[in-house]
Amino acid sequence: MELLQSFANSEPPITIEVNLTSNVKRMNFDFTKHPVTTFIKNNIPVCLNCDNQFLGNTTSSQEIDHFIYDVGKESDQYSFE
Repeated sequence: MELLQSFANSEPPITIEVNLTSNVKRMNFDFTKHPVTTFIKNNIPVCLNCDNQFLGNTTSSQEIDHFIYDVGKESDQYSFE
């Protein structure tokens, strides 16, 4: 947890790149168990990515859908730019 706090408290804050589908496939856990929720709870900026569209068979839009529907985050609380 100390490492996570150092990310949030650095100037500028360190952003963690999150590849939901890739992480879930490779780490063999459910979307609801992804540590992205811990990052957000600790005010650590995250950037949703699709890792490799060809090999991962996913798109940025699908990753946002996973974030909203599978991780369970309300879309109106976040910025998708």
